[in-house]
Amino acid sequence: MRRLAAIFNAGLGFIFLVVANWAVELGIDNDPGWGKGRYALLGMGLVCLTIGAMVWFWPIFRPWFVKGDQWAIQWYERLKKSWLYRVIIGLQRKIERISWFATREKRTRWALGVTLMGVLAVFWWYTTAGTFLKWYPYYHTYYDRLAEAFLNGQIHLLEKPDPSLLALSNPYPYENRAGAKYLWDVSFYNGKFYLYWGPTPALLLAGLKLVVHRVIEDQVLVVGFLLGAAGLLVGLGYSLWRRFGHHGPSWLPVFLFPALGLNLYLLWPTGRPGVYEAAILGGQFFLLLSMASLLKAVTTHTPSYGWYGVAGVSLALAMGSRMPLVLSVGWLTLMVVWRSWSMVQREPGIAFRQVGAFLFPILLGGGLLLWYNAARFGNLFETGLSYQLSIPEYPPERSWLFSAKYIVPNSFQYFFREPSFQAVFPFVRFPFIKESSWPWFIRLPDHYLYHEPQGGILLVFPLLLVIPVGFVYTMMGWVESWRRSGFWQACRSWGMQPDKWMVVSLLGAGFLQMSLILFYFFSAMRFQLEYVPIFSLAAVLLIRNLDNRLEGHRWYRLFFRGLVTGLALYSIGVGLMGGFGAGEERFELNNPALFSQLRDGFHWLLGR
Repeated sequence: MRRLAAIFNAGLGFIFLVVANWAVELGIDNDPGWGKGRYALLGMGLVCLTIGAMVWFWPIFRPWFVKGDQWAIQWYERLKKSWLYRVIIGLQRKIERISWFATREKRTRWALGVTLMGVLAVFWWYTTAGTFLKWYPYYHTYYDRLAEAFLNGQIHLLEKPDPSLLALSNPYPYENRAGAKYLWDVSFYNGKFYLYWGPTPALLLAGLKLVVHRVIEDQVLVVGFLLGAAGLLVGLGYSLWRRFGHHGPSWLPVFLFPALGLNLYLLWPTGRPGVYEAAILGGQFFLLLSMASLLKAVTTHTPSYGWYGVAGVSLALAMGSRMPLVLSVGWLTLMVVWRSWSMVQREPGIAFRQVGAFLFPILLGGGLLLWYNAARFGNLFETGLSYQLSIPEYPPERSWLFSAKYIVPNSFQYFFREPSFQAVFPFVRFPFIKESSWPWFIRLPDHYLYHEPQGGILLVFPLLLVIPVGFVYTMMGWVESWRRSGFWQACRSWGMQPDKWMVVSLLGAGFLQMSLILFYFFSAMRFQLEYVPIFSLAAVLLIRNLDNRLEGHRWYRLFFRGLVTGLALYSIGVGLMGGFGAGEERFELNNPALFSQLRDGFHWLLGR
């Protein structure tokens, strides 16, 4: 196994070096000069080769590590006798005498509260362009229009189509609509306008408009859902870390939890808070709320019909916000049935009632969505995409919206697309994609759209690289359990263990949503939000599990924790810097004076 790991790392390093040196010949880089991307590949290649060599020659290096370990222990013992150590320990004990910080649990909760408030403050700071007090308009009001329609007892928008649009025999091809007046990017059917986005945000807005009698921008929904999702991510991350496994290092969550919320993908909507982002974030908020309810349900020692019911209601609202989330809803339904089946021999009546409490709101919400579709378009499964008045490159056939031919370019976009690292503030940009920026080995299929800015996980949020590693370890654990006790007993055993059940639930939901966008004809940064939040929670559990596996291996564990910390800090840095240019670069547009001051300040710090 050691030599296999050495060969793998050395091979990976060799590939990085080959790509860095012959990037132009391979068609990956059109610039013959060495840019930051090629130097980064060179550095990664050298690091991988070094790791491979150290693993291969580990028997030779091991005595040196043993001596280093002994020296570190001796140094720590000497440090404990120093005056500085005594001052620090004395200060720590004085703080611990304060009732608010008297126990580890209280100190942890204070740290969680500070982290949570800090993350939410950062989001609000970007939303208000650094002012905290000024609200900048963003004139997207699609959901306000649908809310007004609901309040008037109808499901189509109040706007009447212009006669120039009604006169067209086939208004759906973009070129046929030349000269016609119409609402952009809505569905048009039987002389009426509809929204093809889910109705849940409009229902929430309709309730709000009963109190606030004014036009409410889609931006309000985006900010509300964004703050809620970020808060749930930090809170759920803390709950998963605390509930499962033994107590880990108290300092690692300090870096890990902020990365859950302050990565680029969650900060991106602050620069483009439109209706698309409102629908996606609404779905993610309710999906995360359902995971919080399920976590509470599976970790309580008493029957939890209420928490299963809240989870079901949340998933129904998630589907109503973002209809493709039906995949995650279906998967989580299977997971709840699996857990109930695992518990059925012990408490069959309770298990069946919990499944009923969970399924009833989902079936009710799903039935209402089917009725909503049929009432608008005469088809239970038509959401309005077939009647969309949108971009000229829109596929002429509905069957071309999702296809396996988009998997390769989408995989490159979502996993490997490199941002533009620059020497000037904000140091990282995400430009629009040109055809010349594609590597030679990817053939772009017909009707594939890729022009919007994009950043791959590998270089934007590399903390999620723990997902494939953790997935392999999870599968190894499952196979080991299967071999030891048989397939059905392994299923029952894993279903009864909340930590294993939660890992499988999160990974399955994440992979299903990721697979869906890989089949979609359109690549955009906002679609990363379909799976990044759920994978972020899975990463917390997997990091905890991997850290537990390394117990007793001091240096491996220290290296792993250092690697996780480094990846978390890098992800936060890219997120914060990229947030200045997110979306339509609204931060600079709304507050150019502050943007200039930040630019000058960073350049002064760097000696420019």
